[in-house]
Amino acid sequence: MLKMSMASPAKLSIVSFQKDQVEALQSEVDARVQEPHEWLAPLVVEGAFPDEALRRRAGDADLLVVAGNLEGLPYADHLAKAATPMVLTDPPLVFHPFQAPLRHQLQRRGAVVLPADRPASIAASIRAVAARRQLRLSRVLLCTAPARNEGEPDSHKRMDAAAFERLGVAVIRRPVSELQQHAARVPDELARETLNHWRRTLIGNVDPHLPEAHLLDVARLYQAEKALLAETRANALGVEEFAPFLNEHKAMPNVTYALLKDEGITCTEEADLPCLLTEMLLAAVQRQQVTMSNIYTAYRDEFERQPEGPYTPAQQRADYEQCRHDQCAVVAHFSTAGSLPRNMMTDERYDIVETLPAWPGQSMVAARPRTQPVLLARLWEQCERIDLFGPCDVVDVRQDPRWGWYRGRWLVRLPAFDTFAAQSIHTHYAIAPHAQPEALETLLRYLLKISVGCSRQDTK
Repeated sequence: MLKMSMASPAKLSIVSFQKDQVEALQSEVDARVQEPHEWLAPLVVEGAFPDEALRRRAGDADLLVVAGNLEGLPYADHLAKAATPMVLTDPPLVFHPFQAPLRHQLQRRGAVVLPADRPASIAASIRAVAARRQLRLSRVLLCTAPARNEGEPDSHKRMDAAAFERLGVAVIRRPVSELQQHAARVPDELARETLNHWRRTLIGNVDPHLPEAHLLDVARLYQAEKALLAETRANALGVEEFAPFLNEHKAMPNVTYALLKDEGITCTEEADLPCLLTEMLLAAVQRQQVTMSNIYTAYRDEFERQPEGPYTPAQQRADYEQCRHDQCAVVAHFSTAGSLPRNMMTDERYDIVETLPAWPGQSMVAARPRTQPVLLARLWEQCERIDLFGPCDVVDVRQDPRWGWYRGRWLVRLPAFDTFAAQSIHTHYAIAPHAQPEALETLLRYLLKISVGCSRQDTK
């Protein structure tokens, strides 16, 4: 299985026009930029420009650190042809206006010049190029049901092509029936051993109303997912659950997502590829797993007053107005959809509960999220644009088993609530801790050429 390290170092190579700059610059970067990186052999330009040496350096490196201001102007064409992202800096690691002409000439020739006006910007650029490399080495496994209409296969092909062209992520589709067949062949002994391992390491309380046979079926699904992930060398998974599992009264793979995330596998519900790609993008930048969930503008106080009764349109309107007044969205299903990774929850272990009263006989993991600032994000279907809201404060976490599927909800403050209501593009959004915003912006703007629909500035 292709399991990417969240701390994979970026490979840097210095291109300098003065010998004495190389050692000083390398030392200064090591001292000021607290990011994992690996130095490759430097290239000092002397006399005639060594084209072959530059191509070799550029081919090996994730990022060229170009040391030199006006000295580099005669070599702008050669540097641009290297087709490797670069930063322009000198040992002080701060912007000097003498760098501007070289940057301008490089950008005119199509080169990607990343921010490097101060050590923090250089660190963000290093993190961004490492994230892009991780994405390019990633593969998605989608287990989907048969097409529902004639146009669906073509739509899938366009989405898969966009994922590869924009992000460098390969998408592999397999019929969900193949996953189910794999699961049926998992021996009882292995399923029971898997379940016992979870209880020893990751699972706390298990709902006593869930029969052992159901839990063993979940363990079989987990082993089947692991087998297909290993076979396809994928490090991300999306499974279409409802028709093949829920409608057929079979154990769904909701619980397995949390456990796979603990192993570094990014997961999403409902085989939602844009949401899964967004999770992968955020995880690559932040070097930690993230989650996804349904975002609502309802299920507030009116819903809580009578959770077992009908939720009327009048109550939904009242709850919407409360959300709008408070500038808060409701994140529900967080215990199931995509599953909270342990770095985003307060507990050390997950609980497994029955999804009553919504889906009797089904199971979900339950965990309490940390009250930390988060980002909400979702790529558009062709990956040319991203909706991004944040930082958003988690202002409240509410839990009550009487609420069934909505038993766990967190309220996220959206100062741009009206913008979200007018411009959001889906129910599912990836949710990540608000960290590394400069690196995320560098990755989106400079390396992936993805425009931001609703930036974090909109939410201030």
